[in-house]
Amino acid sequence: MDYIEYNNFDNVRKHLDFQSTDDRYVISIMCRSKDLPTNHPMLFLGSNQTQRVIKTYYIDSLDYFDLKKDAIKALCKSNMARAYILPQVRSYQNCMIELGKYVMDGIKTSQGNPNSMVQRAFASYHSSRAPRWVVDVDFLPSPFGSFEVTEHLESLVVIREFLEERLKECGKDVNDLWFNDSINGGHFITPKFDRRKFPELQKSLFDKGFTHVSVDLKPDNFTLLYFAKCVDN
Repeated sequence: MDYIEYNNFDNVRKHLDFQSTDDRYVISIMCRSKDLPTNHPMLFLGSNQTQRVIKTYYIDSLDYFDLKKDAIKALCKSNMARAYILPQVRSYQNCMIELGKYVMDGIKTSQGNPNSMVQRAFASYHSSRAPRWVVDVDFLPSPFGSFEVTEHLESLVVIREFLEERLKECGKDVNDLWFNDSINGGHFITPKFDRRKFPELQKSLFDKGFTHVSVDLKPDNFTLLYFAKCVDN
């Protein structure tokens, strides 16, 4: 079986910053209905199964990240799934406290899936010693049905310059801003800034003629780590 690989392991690894044994990064392997062939069994499981978490890893070191690389790639290929990572580092202690709250609620209501409790505790706890936001950049097809490559590359320069200015305004280090490829565009991973100014970015893109590029701000969100698209689909 042949694949088109979207492999961001090396790029992401450069930006993982472990400063203590309390630090964790979350990787989730997700099977999405839009990535499956039309006759795949998952498509008949109901509308609430349009995205299914296959496995979650809680990364506590670069060694562990490297150790799980091949397993993550294998799971993605065998399940036609994508691997995503939360680029905002978590506190293991704080996430376990959050998990305790979910467990107590589950005891009171006699409800709750243990696996989903752990996933929720780590994925939904947004406090961090190093907050990170994701600026989602989508390259939209032109009216002629193709991607305007030159336009998109130039638009990334405009977006980066805009974000660097926002970071400078609040005294943040522009070197903490980085770009990660996605399926239909990419993600700028950035420290927090004054989000009230973010709508100015889309207007600036339109004013400069970049009409096939859209941007969206997603605080503490996933970015793509790995996806092997089966070309036989």
